Amino acid sequence: MPVQEKLYRIEQPNVPKDWEREAQNLTDDQTEGLIGLSENPIYLYWDKIKYKVFKDLSVSKEVAWAIILNHRKKNSRNTPVQSEGGDFFRFVPLQRWENTLLLFDKIFLNRPRGANVQSEPWMIEAISSAMIEGAHTTRDRALQLLHLHKTPADYGERMILNNYKMAQMLESLPLDFYVNLETLFEWQIQLTRLNLPQKDQGRLRTDTDHIVIAPKSPDVVTFIPPSEGFLKDQLALFIDFVNRDHPNLHPLLHAICIHYWFAYLHPFVDGNGRTARALFYWFLMKSGYPNITSLPLSPLILRSVQNYSKAFILTEQDHQDLTYFIDFNIRLIDEALVQFKANELIDSSQNDLVDERLNLRQNTIIRILKTKQLPDVNVSFVQQKFGVSKLTAIHDLKGLLILEIVESRRVGKNVLYRLKSRASL
Repeated sequence: MPVQEKLYRIEQPNVPKDWEREAQNLTDDQTEGLIGLSENPIYLYWDKIKYKVFKDLSVSKEVAWAIILNHRKKNSRNTPVQSEGGDFFRFVPLQRWENTLLLFDKIFLNRPRGANVQSEPWMIEAISSAMIEGAHTTRDRALQLLHLHKTPADYGERMILNNYKMAQMLESLPLDFYVNLETLFEWQIQLTRLNLPQKDQGRLRTDTDHIVIAPKSPDVVTFIPPSEGFLKDQLALFIDFVNRDHPNLHPLLHAICIHYWFAYLHPFVDGNGRTARALFYWFLMKSGYPNITSLPLSPLILRSVQNYSKAFILTEQDHQDLTYFIDFNIRLIDEALVQFKANELIDSSQNDLVDERLNLRQNTIIRILKTKQLPDVNVSFVQQKFGVSKLTAIHDLKGLLILEIVESRRVGKNVLYRLKSRASL
C-alpha cells in the first residue's frame, strides 16, 4: 500500500456553500463571543469546537466553524515558512500571548547567566529531550550518569549524554556565531553520536530513505516530510531565518517558528527533533536571552507529547495555521515561567536556612543531598556544578567530612559522599 494512502487526516466538517448568508443571523456580540470561545483558553480545531454549546446561536456548528475559520484567515500574519504545496504558514497573534511574552522578557531579557549555575537545568533538558525521543530511564539514574561522569550503558543513555554535550557546545558559542548547513550537520552528528550509522550522519535525507512519522503505530502515518528537492530549495531560506532578526516578530515567536520549520523540513534521517530544540535555545540565547538555559521546556513537552504531535498535525493540515503550534508552546512556556518564579521563591526562602560553618558551595551540596536531588556526590560533581578546581572540590567535601555532616564510601575508582545518618547539622 502506498504511504500516501496510510496518511492520517484530520476530520473536516461539511460546511454549506451558502454559510455566509446564515452567518448574517448572528449579532456582532455573538460573533465576538464565538471567536473568543474558539481561542480561549486554547486555540481549538473543529474536532473540539463541534462539542461546544451553540444553543443560543441561530447557526449550525458547521457554519459557526466557517465563521471562525474566516476570522482566522482575515486576522493572520504570514511567515516565511512555506509548505510543499506552495502556501505560506501563517498565525493569528492571540491577545493572551502578550502576558506571557511580557513575563518572559521581564525574567530573561538581557539577564546574564549566573556563573556556573546552568548545568542542572541543562541536564534536565538533555534528559527530557532524550526521553521524548524514546530513551528509557529515570530522571535520578540519568542525573547520576551526568553528574558522576559515568559511561553510558545503552542507546538511551548515549542520547542523554549527546544532548548534554550539545548544550555545552551551545554555551561555548559566541553570540555572533553564524549558523550554516555545516553547523546543522555538526549538531546532528553530535546528537546522534554512537547511536546512528556514520553513513546517516552529516547528510541530508533523500527520497529513497522513505522517512515517515508514525508515533503510535507503523500503520498510521501522521507526517510525511517534503521531497528532497523541496528540502534543498528551502534550506537557504531557513538558515537565513535563523540568522536574521525580524523586528516585527517577538524573538520567542521567532524561535518557535524556527522549531516548527526545521521539524517540517525534517532534513535528517534522525535527530531532527533534538536539533530543532537546540536551534530554539540557540536563537534565544543570541537574541538577548542568555539565561534561557535555566528554563528547561522538554520536561513539559514530555508530559504532553500527544498534544505536541497534535499541534504539529493541525498546523500542517488546517490551512497551514501555525497558531496551533505556537499556542501549544506559549502555554507550555507560561507554565514553565510560573514554575520558574515559584522555584525562585523557594530558593530565596531557603537562603535563611544555611549553616554558617559552611561556604555557599557546601550549603548547596547539603541542600541537594537533603532534598534527595541526588543520593551521592563526588569531586567531579562539585567541579562541574560550581566551576571550581579539583583541589577546591576536594577541600569542600573533606570539610563536610571533618564536620561529620557527610560520610564517604569508595565505589570502584569513585569516592562518593552522602549525608551521614546522624549528621550534626
